[in-house]
Amino acid sequence: MPAMTTTAACRQCLASLSAAAGPGDASCATCGIALISEEGQCLACRERPAHFDGNESLFAYRGATRDLIRAYKFDGRLTLSGWFAQALAAQLDPCDHDVVVPAPARTAGTRRRGYDHIALIA
Repeated sequence: MPAMTTTAACRQCLASLSAAAGPGDASCATCGIALISEEGQCLACRERPAHFDGNESLFAYRGATRDLIRAYKFDGRLTLSGWFAQALAAQLDPCDHDVVVPAPARTAGTRRRGYDHIALIA
């Protein structure tokens, strides 16, 4: 993880972030959701093919990670955008990806929040 460049979150919170997948963790190769009994792809992705090859998640949406994402997305903690962007950039190897595309935010959510949380990270 990159070093904090702002006071967006304390070191203890950042140290407790959950990696997307660890040894023995299984996740869908397409959408990244944790797999319980399936192998390779979740049932939803097998039934409805995606228009992309795969997804790579930086964090698992649980614990302190969930709290920080919710604080950024819903509580206006915009100082986290730079840290999330740095963490994503540090994780990605440009040689392993054809293209990186942010998932577009919903217009209603952007209007309600007053900012596009995805665009700030991108």
